[in-house]
Amino acid sequence: MAKPRIVILGGGFGGLYTARALQRELKDAAELELITAENYFVFQPLLPEVGGGSVTPIHATSPFRFLLKGVTIRKAWIDAVDFAAKTVTVFQGVQRRPTEIPYDQLVISLGQTVDLSRTPGLADHALVMKGLEDARRLRAHVIERLEHADITGLPEVKRGALTFTIIGGGFSGIETVGEMAELIDRSLKYYPNVKREEIRIIVLEFAGQILGEMPEKLRNYAAKQFEKRGIEIRLNTGVASATGTQVTTTAGDVIDCRTIVATIGNAPAPVVGRMDVPLQCGRIAVERYLAVPVRDGVWSLGYCALI
Repeated sequence: MAKPRIVILGGGFGGLYTARALQRELKDAAELELITAENYFVFQPLLPEVGGGSVTPIHATSPFRFLLKGVTIRKAWIDAVDFAAKTVTVFQGVQRRPTEIPYDQLVISLGQTVDLSRTPGLADHALVMKGLEDARRLRAHVIERLEHADITGLPEVKRGALTFTIIGGGFSGIETVGEMAELIDRSLKYYPNVKREEIRIIVLEFAGQILGEMPEKLRNYAAKQFEKRGIEIRLNTGVASATGTQVTTTAGDVIDCRTIVATIGNAPAPVVGRMDVPLQCGRIAVERYLAVPVRDGVWSLGYCALI
């Protein structure tokens, strides 16, 4: 008899650890295949450090084929799932050829994407922190702003170049702010025409506190550390609109800046919305043991699932 085929969609924490656990438990009793857009695992909590230059990209990534020996890795874009035929359609290779992958059991762990479309201009002008390229782009962008500020003779241009606005005061936002500030402080010695007091870093948080998941003591500690370093925190403040040179807040204030970093706007992957599965709040509704109702042999976990 042929071995059962277990296909795992997504190479984030959920997909990686599901594949690892099944490989350890089942050994050679099943065929395991992981389908992911990249052939390496990104340890996302380290992305701010990569963006700030305190660690290199190699320290935040590991090849899937090294981590998951015995598991088939397919680098491909997931397009659709046919639950009746029990197949997954992917686009793979340089020519992006469509390929159908059969399965007996399917695990959907596609995480989240970023959707900034609700705020006018934000999707066009904000940097995000979701992947390795985002972190690299942020570091290059910050250095470029310092380069520009060092040579410009226009005070208003310099002021905008040295103003950095971060939207979101959760884990990602606060870590990104801290690493960005460290990067700027380390770099200033190379830019004689830029003074530390000219740097302005602003955090916009729609809630009444930063780090809402943390105990009050730690929230207050973080806020005091930011205050000591001259980082502004504006609570109960969201973003109404954004352009390449300005951010308009929900309070009506206009911030002249050339750097906008958005750590908000988490949304399910578009392919999840196209799947014929029960959705709740944009996520796949699952039962107690992560099974997807009315879909035999289909499971879901991670940020794309409502557990």
